[in-house]
Amino acid sequence: MQTFDVMYPSSHLKWGETDQIGWRNIHDVRGGFEIVPARGWTASTNYHSCWLANVHDGLYTASGSVAIPGVSAGTAGRWVGQEADVQASRKFHSGLELGAGVGHIFPGTFIRLAASDHGYTYP
Repeated sequence: MQTFDVMYPSSHLKWGETDQIGWRNIHDVRGGFEIVPARGWTASTNYHSCWLANVHDGLYTASGSVAIPGVSAGTAGRWVGQEADVQASRKFHSGLELGAGVGHIFPGTFIRLAASDHGYTYP
């Protein structure tokens, strides 16, 4: 099987806040926005909707390991699900920046049928 192999893992911006879905065998539509409500403060939100590129291959994590093995017959569907993320950060004059975020995965057809899984929230 030929699966796209990510050479350099990235962080939350590309993968989503939960870091559960990697860029192997995936199509990902991402949208979001960022606001600066006050000096030094930043708040942002992101949305991901993911589909398998190949229904016979599995779902991979951000580290490249298999999260959910593929269904060889391809009967679990293509739609992995959606992820919604919210982050906030504060920059201080000393160069220190503190931030926090939370993400939630809403399982799609593939996760529900191949893993009998439910949603996942990660702070």
